Order: sequence, then structure tokens, then C-alpha cells
Amino acid sequence: MEINSLIQTKLQRPSLTPDILPRPQLIERLNDGRYRKLTLISAPAGYGKSTLASAWLDVCDCQSAWLSLDKRNNELGSFLNYFIAAIQKVSPDCCLETQSLLQGLQLPSVDILATTLINETVDIQEPLIIALDDYHYIHNADIHTFLRTLIQYQSDKWHMLIITRQDPLLDIAALRARGQLTEIRIDDLRLDREEVQHYWQVAGHEMLSPDLLDSLTNQTEGWAAGLYLASLAFQGREDAAGFLKTYNGTHQYVMSYLTDEVLARQSETIQTFLLRTSILERFCAPLCDTLLAAVDNEETIAKSSASQDILARLAETNLFLIPLDHERQWFRYHRLFQDLLLHKLRTEMSAAQLATLHTAAGVWLGENGYIEAALDHFLAADDTAAAVALVEQQRYALMNDARWQQLGHYLGRFPPDVIEQYPELLILKAWLVYHHGQWSEMPVILPRLKQILRESALRPRETESFMGELNALFSLMAYMEIDPQAAIVHAERSIQTTSPEFWIVRVLARITLGGALHMTGDLRGAYAAVYSGFEKEEVQSNAFKATLLVAACNIHWMAADLQGLALAAEQSFILSRNAKSPEIRGLAFYYQGSAAYQKNDLSLAEQHFSVVVRHPYLNYGYAYTYSAWGLAFTYQAQGRPGEARDVAEAAIAFMLQTGNATLLPLTQALRAELALRQEQIALASQWAAQFTTVPPATPMFRFYALHFTLIKVLLAQNTPSSRRQAGEFLSQLKAFLERIHNTRFLIETLVFQALLDESEGRSGDAVTVLEKALALAQPGGFIRVFVDLGPQMARLLAKLPLDDVETDRYVARILAAFAPVEPKMRDALDPAIGAQSLPEPLTDRELDVLNLLA
Repeated sequence: MEINSLIQTKLQRPSLTPDILPRPQLIERLNDGRYRKLTLISAPAGYGKSTLASAWLDVCDCQSAWLSLDKRNNELGSFLNYFIAAIQKVSPDCCLETQSLLQGLQLPSVDILATTLINETVDIQEPLIIALDDYHYIHNADIHTFLRTLIQYQSDKWHMLIITRQDPLLDIAALRARGQLTEIRIDDLRLDREEVQHYWQVAGHEMLSPDLLDSLTNQTEGWAAGLYLASLAFQGREDAAGFLKTYNGTHQYVMSYLTDEVLARQSETIQTFLLRTSILERFCAPLCDTLLAAVDNEETIAKSSASQDILARLAETNLFLIPLDHERQWFRYHRLFQDLLLHKLRTEMSAAQLATLHTAAGVWLGENGYIEAALDHFLAADDTAAAVALVEQQRYALMNDARWQQLGHYLGRFPPDVIEQYPELLILKAWLVYHHGQWSEMPVILPRLKQILRESALRPRETESFMGELNALFSLMAYMEIDPQAAIVHAERSIQTTSPEFWIVRVLARITLGGALHMTGDLRGAYAAVYSGFEKEEVQSNAFKATLLVAACNIHWMAADLQGLALAAEQSFILSRNAKSPEIRGLAFYYQGSAAYQKNDLSLAEQHFSVVVRHPYLNYGYAYTYSAWGLAFTYQAQGRPGEARDVAEAAIAFMLQTGNATLLPLTQALRAELALRQEQIALASQWAAQFTTVPPATPMFRFYALHFTLIKVLLAQNTPSSRRQAGEFLSQLKAFLERIHNTRFLIETLVFQALLDESEGRSGDAVTVLEKALALAQPGGFIRVFVDLGPQMARLLAKLPLDDVETDRYVARILAAFAPVEPKMRDALDPAIGAQSLPEPLTDRELDVLNLLA
């Protein structure tokens, strides 16, 4: 697992040296602007921007958060992880909801992230300055959009400080016009005569005469870096006039001057150190030792203590070295100095030698847990194999921890053609596709993966490990293709060959094994495949147990066991909460909502489904999609049709935004289903005309099956042709569901068949079929599967012969859930049963229903 996912030194404000040049006027301007929204310090390299900002925050009377940016932060997820971490250094409980979104399965849109963070910080009481150093590394439009939104709506207790070489795309002109901007620019940062004199003397040189002072000020143009280089170059000299005649401190002159005068005055050991370590964004002595020994093994520079001694000397001479922590273990070079060193290094070293340096850096960083930086160096060395191996080392632990965004980021570091060449990357892509719910891509990826595994030069143990994963995914694909025997074979192979520590793979194998056994009619074996995991699996983490219980939920649902479903879902929720596993917790809420809805506990169903729907980015795609179905159905049943439509439209928008072609049709079908329930048959018919998956091509194991919406449309059209089609589809569905032993949706199929028979005058057949449906539904206590079909179903239920006390009471409860019975229906019913025959007293509502039946 990645040890240091965030580099903590990026969150520490650079330490100030004792000889820092005072800038009281600028500090005063910064203090005066603190109550505006933004302070912008913008100037080219070497003008003391970061030093000024750090000096201000050092004396400011309010708290501050600091973030040093680099090119790796030019991605919204990375930027926000560091941004929030910087804030939490000051306020540990701040932005927790936004942080949770960054740890979800997919990264939310920039608008959602900005809105969430703004809402979380609206009640902040303590003033806070947030400093973003080196913002010129940021070119990502989403990051600019995020900051624009944040600055516009941020808490009045917050103040943003941006330090950059170029103006960011943050509506600077508008902020200036509204008086919400403080600006410190190049002319403000130029050193005047007095400051140049002060600096020169603090550096240990004699006071300059007025003429020489004017000469030095003019030649450096007030540029702090130029003055600093002049001070370094003048060390050991006495003739200031002669020196200044040859010194040109302008920007164009610096590179050659630094090379010829400043760097050349260092010892060979120091020069070697400076050049080789210039490839590093930040460094410590052990890392530097690694680079010193990378190209050659000269003991004079490669001994273990060399770097520590050199860093101490560089710190004493203040040679553009910036300490990054209070212990002075980590450092970086001034950006300008690093650029100049890199330029010289590339002219002196061959491409092969540079690659050797980068590879050495990558190895050390990877071994010490700095994975992102290690990948940078491996890729800079064009060492793709090392980069792939590093990702592979992290993959298992990150998958077990459900760090899918992090894994997706790592995969995104490689171009598509490289991903296709390495089984380590292609298997990761397959897992990401699976966890994002984009299962339609699996039939393309898995055969390709199997092929490259055959062609690869992996060791037998590595191949076996990959085959364990591949078999788990093939098992899922076989299950989805209604091939239970193949699914069982693949699942059992996966369980046999996958390492016990890699539980995320083993649990998928158990899920599909249980589902496939249930599909063959072996319900006992299905439960055993899942629950035996609690005894047989070596890894018994809460996340593993919670996921196993989700698998059990799936079987309970298809077996129409609502009581078992609710119990397993509740236990899964408890375990997933303890495991801090939001995506599994979301599945538990989804299944709890499903059980509550079918039992007609609408308030509880709304409560559970709403949790998932409110957080689409934290949940599996299908859990969100079908929770949206459940919540929309619940709102519709509660007489809230507008809110039901809003849920459907939000789900469609989410799938379009995330590009999920697998789940988008399901959300569009929800729109059609609601149109039917709200008597908009024409809209639903438009959807039905494009529906092509009858008979079913995949198992029906979620909250709802689209096929029933199609049947509803055909029945609503009420033509001889549409009724005939509905009958054919119902016949196909019944045969299919009986074959795969799916009791849950067999109930629904029989209920629709009963309605069709009744509508075509076959009342006897309708009653017989409905009795079969009731016999299957009664043990689980299903209510809504009948009630959602409206008054026609109520009338049909009322026709049932009343000859079994328990069944009659069950029917009474179903009828109690309908809207009040119409008078003409009430008049049509005959007396048949009284409350005194029941073994337990009835509620008032049940007595009312029995009176209706009488």
C-alpha cells in the first residue's frame, strides 16, 4: 500500500532564514487586503514571492494553511486532496464530506465538489488564509473553475492567497473591479536602493558607495535573484567597482553567469551533487546518496554520509536551498536555480545516464512509499516496465481498500496502447470497469487479457495469480450471460488459486458462485457458498464480511425472502460502517430499502433509498441506479409525482455526465415507467418502441426489471396485437424465470399474467394464476408487487375464494394498502368471512378491509 499518499512537506510553509530582507510596506499592504477575497502575488521567478508570502503569514495574527503546488497537482482530484489536507492541518474536522467524495468510486463534477466544500465551510468561525504557492503549474480548467467558484462564494472568514509566475484564469479583472483583490506585482517586488544596500551588507560585504549602489541596483533591476547571485559571485573579492563592470544581473545573463561564475566556484563534489539532485522536486540525504551512487561509484561522493554533509554546507551558504520541514531533513531548490541546474545537467549527461538517474530516484521513492513521485521518475526514464511493476505492487492493497479513484489515476498515467500490452494494467482496467458498473465492456477486455497472459513471459506463480482474478471476472460474465455451469467452474477455480489476502477477488468469486448455484435451483448450496466464507476464508475483515452479506442479500432477494434480506442487509450495514466502506454501506441501504418498499413501509424505504441517491459518487453505479428506481417508486406511491420525476431526471443526468453507457438505459427506462404510472402512455410508448431485450439477456436480480415496463405499455395500449405481444413476452419470462429459479420476478410475471387473463375475460385462469403468485409472495410478505398495479389488481384480489385463514388475512393486508375501494367494487363483493374466525385480533384497518370483502 502507498505509505505516503500525500507528501506532507508540501503542506508546510517554507522556513525563513535569519537574514531575510524586511519588506514592511508590502507586509502592511498584505495586512490591509486581508479582508478582501483574494491576494495575488504575481511576478517572474526570483522576485521573492514565496518569501514575502511566508514572511507575512509568519507575523499575521490569524491561522494559515499552505500548499506548495507542482505539476502532479494539475488534476482536480490530486489538487483537492492536497487542498483539503492543507486546511485540515489547521482545522482537522473541516471539509470531511468533500473529502469523502474524493475517496468514492468516481470523482464528482467540479460544480458538486465546489458546492459541497462551500456549504461545509459556511459556518466557519475562525479566520483562515489559504496560500497556494507556485500556482503557475496549474493549467487544468476544472481546477480554475473550482477556485473561481470557491473565491466567489467562500466564507467571509476565508482569504485566498495565490503565489504565481503568471496570472491565473480566475476572473482577476472582475475581482479588481469589485474591490475584492489585493495585488503584489513585479514593480512592487523590485528592491529599491536602500533594500539593495541592506541586503548587500547582511550578506557580509562592505557598504557600497552611492555610485556603485546605483550601478548594482540598475544592473539587477531590483531582481532579488540577480542580487543574490551577485553576492555569491563577489565572495572572496574586494574590488566592487571592477566586479560590477563585468556583472550583468539581468535575466538573459543569469544562465551563463551562474554556470561560469557561481557553479564553477563550487568543488567538483558539490557540483556533482547539485546537478544530479536537480531532477528531484524535493529531496533528503538518503535519496541524494542514491543518486550520487547511481551513475558511478566513486567513494569520494557516494559514501553514505556525503549527502548529509553537503546539505549542511549548502544550508550554511544558503545556495538557493529551501528547507521544507522544521527538522531540516527535506529540501528543495529554488525553482529558478533548479531550472538552471537541469539545463546544465542535460547538456553534460547522455540520455542513458539521465535515465539511470531517474530510475534510481524512482526505485528509492517507490521503496519509501512515495508512489506518485516514483512513477514520475520511471516514466521520465522511459522505464515503463518499472512503472507498471510499481503500480502492480500497490494494486492489491488499494483494491482491498476500494481506492478505485487512486487506481484509476495510476492507470491514467499510461497511454491506451501500453495498457493493452501489459496484463498488470489490463486486469486493473477490467476491475475498474467492473466497479464502475460498465459491464458491457467486459466481453471485449477479458478475452484480450486471456490472450496476452498466454503470450506473456510471467512466472508460473504470477500467471496463476492473474488467472485467479481472470476466473473471478469470467465467472461474473458467465453469470450475466445465463451460463451458471461455466460461472460455477470459473468461480471455484478463482477461489482455489487466488491468494487469501486478495479478498476483493475471492469475495466476487463467492458472490457469483452463490448466484450461479441459485440459478441452478440449489438454494441451500447458494447460501452455503456465501456463508461458508465466514469459516473458510483466512481474511476476516469487516469489509470482507459486509461484502459477503451483500452476496447473501442478492440470494434472499431472488428467493423472495424479504425477512432474510432485511436481516442480512442490516448486518452488512453495521459491518460496513465499522469498516468505513461507503460503497458496501450503500449496497446495504439499497437492499434495506428494497425490503421496506415491498413490505409497503414507504417511510423506511424513502429513508434508505435517499441515503444512496444523495451520494451517487460514493456508491456503485447499479446501487445508485436502482435506489433511484426505489426512491422514485416510493415518491410516486406517496403521491409525490414531481419528486419522482426529479429523481429519474437526476439519474439520467448522472449517467450522461459519467459516460456510463451500461446504466444509462436503465435510468431512461425509469422515466418511461413513471410516465406510465402518471398516465403519460405516449411518452412510455416511445421508449417501448426502442426496447429490444425480450427475452431477457441477463439475470433479473436487481430492484426492478425493465421487461415489466414494456409489458405495462403493451397492456396500456390495449389493442389485440399489443395484448398478444404481452402474452408472448409473459410466457417467455415465465419460462426463463422458472429455469433460473428467480422467485422474486416470477411473482411479478404471474401477477401480470393474471391481469392479462382477466382483461381478456379468462377470470378463472386469472384467479388460478394469482393464487400461484400469492403462494410464492406470502412467505416473504410482498405487498407493493400487487399494489403498484392499481385498482384492477384490487378488484381481482377481491374475487379470490376465501378458504384459507392465513392467505385471506394476507390478501386483506394487501388490499389495505390500496387507495380506498370504489363504491361499485364494494357493492360487487359478497359476504364470506368474519373477523371472529381469525386466530389473532385484527387492526381496525384490517377489519375495514374484511368488511369490504363482506
